[in-house]
Amino acid sequence: MVQVKRYGPLRILVSLVLSGGYTVIKFISTPFLYLVSKITGNEKLAYNFDASVNRRILPLTEKPDQSFRKEITPYIKVGDNAPEVKLGSTDNLIFPTSWSGKKLLLILFRGNWCSYSRLHLQDFSNHASDFGKRNVHVLAVTANDEQEWWLSKGINLQILVDPEGQLFDELGVVYNSRMDRIWGRILPHESVFLFDENGRLIDYDIRKVSGIKPFQKFSGASSWLKRSISN
Repeated sequence: MVQVKRYGPLRILVSLVLSGGYTVIKFISTPFLYLVSKITGNEKLAYNFDASVNRRILPLTEKPDQSFRKEITPYIKVGDNAPEVKLGSTDNLIFPTSWSGKKLLLILFRGNWCSYSRLHLQDFSNHASDFGKRNVHVLAVTANDEQEWWLSKGINLQILVDPEGQLFDELGVVYNSRMDRIWGRILPHESVFLFDENGRLIDYDIRKVSGIKPFQKFSGASSWLKRSISN
C-alpha cells in the first residue's frame, strides 16, 4: 500500500531540483532516442529508457484529493449514455455493455512510465474490494497493453487498452502533448468517470496533469466510493 507522507522544506527542495534535472535529461535525450528508434526501426529501447527516466527521477510526491475537479469539459454530460467502444487486446469487450447490471468506475490513465498514473491506480487498487462489495466494477483504460507490468507492481485492477484512442476521442479527453506525439503515444487526460447500471454518466473528474510537475493531487478512490454509494 502506498504511504503518503508530509514532506519538509528540505525534501521539497530536493524534489524540485530532481524535477529540474529530469526535465533537462528528458529534452536532451529525446532527439537522440528518437533518431535511434527510427534508424533501428525499434522503439522499444527508446520507450524503456524514457519510462525509466520518468519512473526513477520524477519524485513520487503526489497525493489523493478527495474533492472533484472538472478542468476539462468532456463531450458527454451527466445523464448521457456512454459511447459503445470495443476495448481490449484479447477479449475485445464492448464498453460499457459488458458491465451492465453494475455501476462502472472508469479510470483513464497515461501509462506505466508515469509516476502520477502509478499512484492513482494504486489508490484505487487499495480500495478494489470495497468497490466490489458495493457492486461497482473498476476499469482502467490506457493506450498500451501493460497488464502484466501493472500486476507485477501489485496493482490488481482490470486494465484494457484503447490503442487508437477511440474511447478517448468519444469522451473528448485526448491529451495532445508535443513530446508524446514524437513517440507516437496516444494519451488521455487523467480522468475518472462513474456510470450507473444502465451506462448513464453520474459524475466525472478530469485533470490537466503535467509529466514533470511535482506535488499534483490525483482523484482519490475514497471520494468515489462515497459517490457510488450515494447514487
